[in-house]
Amino acid sequence: CIPVDANNVGCVVGTSGDHAFFWDHGTFQLGWYFKHEQRAFALNDGFLAAGAVEGKACAWDCLMPSSPGVLDHRLHPIGEALDLNDRMHVVGWSAPAPGAQSVATLWNGRATQLDLNPLAIQVPGETPFVRLTSAIAIDRQDRIAGVGILADGTQRAFLLTPVKPGVPATWFREP
Repeated sequence: CIPVDANNVGCVVGTSGDHAFFWDHGTFQLGWYFKHEQRAFALNDGFLAAGAVEGKACAWDCLMPSSPGVLDHRLHPIGEALDLNDRMHVVGWSAPAPGAQSVATLWNGRATQLDLNPLAIQVPGETPFVRLTSAIAIDRQDRIAGVGILADGTQRAFLLTPVKPGVPATWFREP
């Protein structure tokens, strides 16, 4: 078993072999009815977990593990949900096909898949990113941390701060 995240209530999610798990003073698997690879990466205080099943980003209600919520995949069908906050704003990466370039992605309350690249406003004087490739963390104020690629091909961390706090629609990229 590899634990990867814990919430403020003392529950844990992680991966054991090819199965994601949720631990709450006893172990059971998330998405146990799937026969393919499952991974859990994050857990919020509302007992919702983010991860992937069969290469598709998913979110689970840990109290009802037999019903995973496959996130919207109309933009890009491949991806992983890497973190979520208590408002069910989920971040990760998505791609149009296996092996294709990934983009930093936000799923806004499971309803809409958004590529963060066109939504991020560059701060004047900042080195421009060619592409934001993965959103790795999101906090309660909807600030998003992740990784992107600069024009010279090097990777660099980014921080996106919402233009309007609490309204995840457009972010400033912090220098």
